[in-house]
Amino acid sequence: MISERSLYYKALVVLQQSRKGRHSSVAELINQIHARHPLCFVYNRRVEEDGELVLVSSCSRDSIARAIRLCTDLGMLEPNTGDPTSAGLRAANETAFPEVMKRRPPLAPTVDNISTATHGIVPLGKLSECLNLLSECGALTASRKKIYLPIS
Repeated sequence: MISERSLYYKALVVLQQSRKGRHSSVAELINQIHARHPLCFVYNRRVEEDGELVLVSSCSRDSIARAIRLCTDLGMLEPNTGDPTSAGLRAANETAFPEVMKRRPPLAPTVDNISTATHGIVPLGKLSECLNLLSECGALTASRKKIYLPIS
């Protein structure tokens, strides 16, 4: 079962909102997603108010922006407008999302380029995100300590 707070759902929420086409810029897309307050972008923290600890929930614009950048890097969104590409339109369908991602988008590493990716061409954080997303889509098998890539 995919977690509602996972990168999988963050990318899916971004693509589904982008598909609606009611924005003219990435900033507007961020605002529209933020206004919906989706759980995958909400974080909770405790703050002290009037001497008492209270739980505050906030929707993170930074987290939304990171998810949009990832979708852009994966070729799912146009970088300037946030409009979905043809792959992004297909991936916005919840049942098609894993299949689109299994086709190994350009930044998602394969056995052939994983060593190159870890030498700075793909930053380690991006490599980790892509491997996690591919795992959630069923394109590779992961355990808590290792991720196993199929040999092509």
